[in-house]
Amino acid sequence: FLGPSLFPVAMASSGRVGFCGLGVMGRQMASALIEQGFKVHVWNRSSNESLRALQALGAVVCSSPEAVARECPLTFGMVADPAASRAIAFQGTNSIDKGMRKGAAYVDCS
Repeated sequence: FLGPSLFPVAMASSGRVGFCGLGVMGRQMASALIEQGFKVHVWNRSSNESLRALQALGAVVCSSPEAVARECPLTFGMVADPAASRAIAFQGTNSIDKGMRKGAAYVDCS
């Protein structure tokens, strides 16, 4: 699922991985990461069944994309379109770039 070059980043910091965007594809990808043993931190634009289901599997629900990135050395984004991708990645007061630490990575799957 994760390419070999991303495993060292993902395994840093106790295997924490972030996921922003929990639609049909995002929910399944985050679920697969949990099943593989990663500590997954999640955020979605709306509070919905995906958040509750992933939380029941062990995901940590975060209040913003920034909060996800702050906790995880590797954060994935899976949102609807380029505008939404820009919004969570680097626009707004709580975007992913605001929470990223040195050496962290962001992967846009949108």
